[in-house]
Amino acid sequence: MNRVLFVMIAIFSGISIMGCGSGEREFRSNSDVTTPNAGVESQKNETEQADSAGFTENDTSTDKSNAESEDDFMNKNSSDLSAIRVFMMEEYGLSEEELAGYDLIRLMDDYEFREMDYTTDEVREILADQGEYYKDTGYTKLFYFLNAEEGGNIKDAGEVKRIGFLYNEGTIIRRVVYDLKEEKIYDDSTESMDMTKEQVQRLSTLVDDYRICEWDNRYFEGDKTETTGSLGWKIVFECTDGTECVYGGYTRDMSNLPDHFSEVTETLLGMTEE
Repeated sequence: MNRVLFVMIAIFSGISIMGCGSGEREFRSNSDVTTPNAGVESQKNETEQADSAGFTENDTSTDKSNAESEDDFMNKNSSDLSAIRVFMMEEYGLSEEELAGYDLIRLMDDYEFREMDYTTDEVREILADQGEYYKDTGYTKLFYFLNAEEGGNIKDAGEVKRIGFLYNEGTIIRRVVYDLKEEKIYDDSTESMDMTKEQVQRLSTLVDDYRICEWDNRYFEGDKTETTGSLGWKIVFECTDGTECVYGGYTRDMSNLPDHFSEVTETLLGMTEE
């Protein structure tokens, strides 16, 4: 229990704990709880997202503060959901039933269970006191594959079944998933929009139409300090053979972008407004 109190005092005092990549993650807490306030804000914003699509600079639906850079989110190398569940069960002796219904990815991100020295009783106290703020709405799991590292070549992959697009202009972040099999679009929300047959066809030929197979996987340049004129982006192609092909980059002045990038962006984001 003393360790939890120590962590909460540090958080409450405004200590910034470094996250992955070059960004920082800021944690905040009420003095009488065992979780960052990000849990409350995340729950609130995920509810708002279900009502209206879009991601503003003040939105923290994936529990990321505005101080965190796009590089931090885009290149995060955290374990997948099954590995997190196994870790929690083996490390703390928790049952699968005790962990059911929680967004374990956000929970792991907030509390840094791999880095901090919690006891089993302390973890159970966190779940009991703050579990309602970590209920699994499906949002994190739906957009989680956007964490994939850049790599793979789409020309060697199977048929594209899902596309993920992250577009961060510094003040506005968009995360969109296009499910070609279900013919659904998820625009920063677990609420879906139906695709038309024409949209499905356009996405099916996106790689060939804009010769994405000729792109490099990485288009990063210089200092990744976020500015209003900067752009961080990532496109993930998930294929029927299990392959993930990932292309991404960062630019401060809209240079060093792949060929036909503007047309690809217009095609993808335009579909959310049709």
